[in-house]
Amino acid sequence: MFADYRAPLDRAIHALKYRGELSIASTLGALLIPHGLALCPELGEGALLTAVPLSPARLRERGFNQAIEIARPIGRALSRPVAAGALSRVRFAQAQARLGPGERSLNTIQAFEACHRTVSGRAVIVVDDVMTTGATLTAIARALKDAGALSVTNLVVTRTPIDHVQRRTGPP
Repeated sequence: MFADYRAPLDRAIHALKYRGELSIASTLGALLIPHGLALCPELGEGALLTAVPLSPARLRERGFNQAIEIARPIGRALSRPVAAGALSRVRFAQAQARLGPGERSLNTIQAFEACHRTVSGRAVIVVDDVMTTGATLTAIARALKDAGALSVTNLVVTRTPIDHVQRRTGPP
């Protein structure tokens, strides 16, 4: 994680996701490169780079996946493509942003599938824009491990501070 989901990054991520300001993704990805290399030495050693997938409906609605757009400058800097097909969303449920912490975990059960042929025997780095409770990334890590990934590391631009989660959803 690079920083808390607070100003100015919260506004930048919102502009990327909901106004389609794709140039912001390059900046966010560039911010993650040195941070990611420090935390994830395997990034520089040939790990598979992928991103949290959107549902097909959300992808059609936006026209892009913000996590893939953030991952691209990382891949360019490391001369490695982003394996967008390594993960897919196979169960479509309510948007996580509308759910409380407990509901988020239930909402992601068996929601993701990893391509065994792509991830088996590899260290996998998963890029995302915002982590709130970690439910999505936990479900993705489980799918990747089930498909044979050696390790899974999450590389996230921001994390919603716990005080913000509690204000929105009440005490855990």
